[in-house]
Amino acid sequence: MTKREFLAELKWRTSVMPSDDAAATLEYYSEIIDDRMEEGLSEEEAVAAVGSPADIAAEALGGMSLEKLVKETDRPKPKRTLRAWEIVLIVLGAPLWLSLLLAAVSIVIAVYISLWACVISLYAAEVAVLACAFAGVIAFPICFFAGNISTGVFLLGAGVLLAGIGIFGFYGCIALTKAMCRLCRVIFKGIISIFTKKEAVK
Repeated sequence: MTKREFLAELKWRTSVMPSDDAAATLEYYSEIIDDRMEEGLSEEEAVAAVGSPADIAAEALGGMSLEKLVKETDRPKPKRTLRAWEIVLIVLGAPLWLSLLLAAVSIVIAVYISLWACVISLYAAEVAVLACAFAGVIAFPICFFAGNISTGVFLLGAGVLLAGIGIFGFYGCIALTKAMCRLCRVIFKGIISIFTKKEAVK
């Protein structure tokens, strides 16, 4: 473990301590490592001689009162404010990122509409198939009494076939609609989670 890795882990493990005490601990062990390296030890050997960050943090925390730790934990963390150059970059880049954001939103909306348009088209085709099936069945007696028995039988068979296709297609449309609803729910949850994660990080 290098000195930098050691101090990074120690900083993380002492983050619950008061900032002054944590900084003093880091500075103390940083100086010890430097002293060991001046004595001729390599960086890794000097770090190993000091001990593990976990043991050092446990020892430091053990020497602190519980009341002090609770106060430090409950203390609200100051929110980071934007620097002047960050604000300038945001303002200058607004035309670019706003247009990109608008394009991304437009693409999402277009895909959403296209997917539901496909579902609606399938329902329209389903209605057309059932209408043709109904027409074929109705045409059978008309052709039969008109003397066109072969035509009537053909239309009846076509009507029954289309009715079967329509029934299976109806269940298929329902299954597709449910799948689309689940997909939209997952997409919206994913979008919302992106913003909620950003808020949690802040």
